[in-house]
Parts: sequence; C-alpha cells; structure tokens
Amino acid sequence: MSLLDAACIKADDGTIHVAPNGVIGLPGLLTPDIPATDVVDIAVEDGKEASKRVTAARVAAVGVFALAIKKKVDATKFIIIETTEDMHVFEINAKRHREALAFVKRAKVAVARGQEYAAREAEAPTVEATDDAEPAPKKWWQKTTGDLINERRARKGKEPLRFGAA
Repeated sequence: MSLLDAACIKADDGTIHVAPNGVIGLPGLLTPDIPATDVVDIAVEDGKEASKRVTAARVAAVGVFALAIKKKVDATKFIIIETTEDMHVFEINAKRHREALAFVKRAKVAVARGQEYAAREAEAPTVEATDDAEPAPKKWWQKTTGDLINERRARKGKEPLRFGAA
C-alpha cells in the first residue's frame, strides 16, 4: 500500500486504489476514477457465490440456457465494486483472500468518509455576493502597491490617490 492510498490491492487485471477521500481508481486506461458519492457497495465474493449471478452478457450469449450452464469458478475470489450506474468485478487469487477482506474494510471506511464530506459540503450554506454587501478585505499578498500607498496615506489622514485615473 502506498502512502497516498487509504487502501489498494493487486487484482489479476491491475491495481485498485482507494484514496483517503473515497475516490476509487480502477485499473485500465479508459476507466475514470469513481467518486465516493457514486459507490454503493464494495464486497468480496467466492467463485461459487458469483457463479450464481446471471450476467446480462451471459444471457445475451447463451440465451435462456444461461441458468443451466455452470461457470467454471471454484477457487477464485472476486472483488465487486457496485456503483450507482455500474458493477465492476475484479478477479483475485484465492491465496489473497484475507488481503482482499482487509482491503474491502479499509475501502469502505474511506468511501464512508468521502460520502460524509460530500454531504457536509452539500449542506453548507453558500454565501452569495450581493450589491450592498461590502467586499471582504484583501490579504496582504492580494494588495497592489497602490492599495498599500493609500492605506499609509489614510493612516496619516491624507486623501487617497487615484492610480489609473486619466
């Protein structure tokens, strides 16, 4: 696990990364990162449990007989990441089952934190600028030289200079 990830695991297809803010990076160049708000569930399943699921691709290829044909997966484990739009399935070696369980536990914690943070950000009141509202004072690094000169003149009781006036 790297220092930048809350959780990561090496699957047969590549490495799955989960950032501390809950964003999941999936292996593959065309796969974008999945934000924490889109993640529904992360789980590890046996090959036997996964073989009970009938996938749409399998039904399209075999038709109604998809229920009768058995899959050849006995000693494999799968990490299943379910999102609001999709389900991503990654095969892992059965020897790495404990590592996969630990990954899922850490990933669920990171995703929950990311979802809580997103909920707090959505609930936070947004401050809208109105015409009668006074602008926030500038920090020292945001001020121009003209602003600094006019502040000094104001402290001495003199009128401000108009820089840029024709």
